[in-house]
Amino acid sequence: FFLKEALVFFFFFFVMSAAHHKPRTIVVAIDNSKFAEWAFNFAISIMNIETDKIVLLGVAERLNTAVYGPAFTSGHYLETAQQNIEFQTKSTLIPFGRRCKDMGLKNYSMIMTTSNHAGESIVSYCSEVHADMVVLGRRGIGAVKRVFVGSTSKHVVEHSPCHVVVVKGPEEKHDDEIKHEHTVHTIDNDAEMPTAPVAAAKE
Repeated sequence: FFLKEALVFFFFFFVMSAAHHKPRTIVVAIDNSKFAEWAFNFAISIMNIETDKIVLLGVAERLNTAVYGPAFTSGHYLETAQQNIEFQTKSTLIPFGRRCKDMGLKNYSMIMTTSNHAGESIVSYCSEVHADMVVLGRRGIGAVKRVFVGSTSKHVVEHSPCHVVVVKGPEEKHDDEIKHEHTVHTIDNDAEMPTAPVAAAKE
């Protein structure tokens, strides 16, 4: 009888442990800004290095002739410029990958995508790999300044198929131009339901 109870207990413990440590795929958007550094550090701090997989995702802007004009495409300039952007993106990813290796992470990868829209590219990749979470900085600059701006995190938050964590770094401050009144009211734990206010009668 004791052996049967012990087996049931260990089986239950094993099932609960497996559920608690269910492997997750965590995508981290990486560019060459301090915001990506903060996002990376946060992802590392919450992941289980034994079971979770971390994907370092860099988005290289795909240059659009409609934006830059026909003169931009003269000769091999466009092709060379695109190669330089992809080179910068890879060069940004590799140091983060080396850090993962040095930390002893068992399951990590570096992925580069090319797209006209960083936010859409991040969302599409998360859908393709069935990511459990995507972590990114609130802002950034990327290989080209139009990549990883505030609108990127906004797009990911609104369209991502998985949980999104937008990391705000310790050096970031609120916009000084946004000013509003702010008061805090503590409600007693034993407080009774309030009575709805009644409009004052007109005299």
